[in-house]
Amino acid sequence: MTTVVLSGGPLRPEPTSAVRAALDRVVRAGGPHRVVAADSGYERAEQLGLWVDDLVGDLDSIGPDALERAERAGVRVHQHPRDKDATDLELALELAAEGDAPGSATRILVLGSSSGRVDHLLALLGALGSEQLADVAVDAVLDDDAVHICRPGRREVPAGQGATVSLVALGGPARVARTTGLRWPLVDRELPALAGLGVSNVVEHVPASLELAAGVLAVMVPYEPVTGSSTPQSTDREVNE
Repeated sequence: MTTVVLSGGPLRPEPTSAVRAALDRVVRAGGPHRVVAADSGYERAEQLGLWVDDLVGDLDSIGPDALERAERAGVRVHQHPRDKDATDLELALELAAEGDAPGSATRILVLGSSSGRVDHLLALLGALGSEQLADVAVDAVLDDDAVHICRPGRREVPAGQGATVSLVALGGPARVARTTGLRWPLVDRELPALAGLGVSNVVEHVPASLELAAGVLAVMVPYEPVTGSSTPQSTDREVNE
């Protein structure tokens, strides 16, 4: 089952094309899905026209009118004290992975914002790579950026030819056994947490892939509308071999 988690943070006047496209893929896939909103993420859900099953957090950022609408709609509200040891998004992800809805999530899709406070963004990325979600496929779309969480094993890089791709280790170092299809290959390289070594690579051949030997890796792909031509970003970085 796919669980869609709406994070809080700045709300654009209109959802981005990347967010709508990710949500459309969930709807087109069919099958059961669940929607969990983290505090003011409920207003993001309303903007997207989503029916919310659960609202979780300390509820300090959701507007009072929006909270009233949620309660009238019969949304299950899980209110936590403001003095707590977890962010609202962490609570939402915990509920998504281990909640009381029938069935359990096999995939989590987080929809949110990449703008706002930097500490919130860093904590969000850390939450996506949490060990608690090790048995769940985790993806996120933050405004115009897609984030795919990779754990040890081989997976295809979900990006087209010419796309910019960044590989960022989360929660500690990650060891990449090898990559294929990228302009700057990584072969048996360790990426320190949040290091720049894997940033701004380019897909030269599709399908590109990576094999992760250890750690947790965030594969980040900026959303780029199809324009009929693809011009890779320039970079002065040396080949990583």
